Amino acid sequence: MKVISGSVLTAALLAADFAGLVAAQSYACPGNKGETIVRGGKKYELLCDKGFRGAAIEEKACDSLAECAERCAANPKCVHGTLIGKSQKCALKAAGDAFDLAGLSTWKFVELAKETETKPPPPVDETQKPIGGGGGGGGSTVGQSSYSCPADKNKKYTTNGITYELRCDTGHKVTHWTSDPCPSLKECADRCAKTAECYSCDYARSSKTCFLKKAPSETVPWTEGDAWFPAPCPDVRETEAKKEPEITSGLNCPSDNGKIWEGSDGTWFYLQCCTDTSAATVIEQGTASSHKDCLEKCVANKKCRR
Repeated sequence: MKVISGSVLTAALLAADFAGLVAAQSYACPGNKGETIVRGGKKYELLCDKGFRGAAIEEKACDSLAECAERCAANPKCVHGTLIGKSQKCALKAAGDAFDLAGLSTWKFVELAKETETKPPPPVDETQKPIGGGGGGGGSTVGQSSYSCPADKNKKYTTNGITYELRCDTGHKVTHWTSDPCPSLKECADRCAKTAECYSCDYARSSKTCFLKKAPSETVPWTEGDAWFPAPCPDVRETEAKKEPEITSGLNCPSDNGKIWEGSDGTWFYLQCCTDTSAATVIEQGTASSHKDCLEKCVANKKCRR
C-alpha cells in the first residue's frame, strides 16, 4: 500500500507540474498583454485589441495564440500574426500600420532571437555592397579589429548594415549635432550606424571625440582628425528585380535591397537600392525624410501608382 500510495503521489505531483507548464505556455488577452514569446528564432510581443492593415497572407482556424505565433514564425513572408476572437482564425500579416479593434490579439514582431541550437549564418547579399577601389589603402569591405590613419586610408568598414569609407585628415564642412568621448575611430563608425539620424561622422584624434553628422555635406581637409563617410554605390548594379522578394518591416539600404513593403493603402513597393530606371516618368519632385516617407508620397499621388 505504501508503494502504491507513493506512486499515486508522484503521479499527482508530475501531473501538477505538467499542468503548471501548460498554463505557463498559454497566452490570452488582456492578461498577457505586453508579454513576449520566441518561436522559430523570432521574438514577438503580444498586443491586445490591435491589428495590422493589409490583406492576410494566410487565414486559417487556430487553437491558441501560441500556435498563431508558431505559424507566423514558420512563414518567411509573415511579420505579425493576429488571432481573430470571433472566428478563432490566425491571420498572418506583412508589415503595415497598426489599428485598434476589440477582439483582436496580435503577435507583433520585435526582433530576431538567439536559439539554443547553432545555425549557419544567413547568406549575405553581395549585390549592393560597394566595390573596393584601387589606390590609397585599398577598398577592403571586410571589417578589421581596428582602424587608423594614414595606414587604413580609403578602406571600407561595414557595421549595422551600413558601409563607410575612411577618409584620413578629413572633416565635414557643416557642424555636428552631437558629440561624445569615444575610445576609437572604429567605435565612432559603430555609433553613427546605430543612430538613425546619423549620416556620417568625424573623429578627433587628440581629444578622442566622435562628432555625429545628420545630413550629407561636403568634406574638407582637417589635420586634427578623420571622417567616416557612406561608401558610394557599386559600379555594377542590379538590372532585374527578384522573382520572389521577401517582405520587409524596414526600409534601409543596402540591408533591405530586393524586398517589398506595403504602403498604407495596400500598394506593394519593391526596394531596389542604388538603381534608377529610364522607363519611369517623373511626375513630381520634392524632399522626403526617409524611404517610407517617399513611398507614402507616392501613395498619396494617384498618378504615381499607375
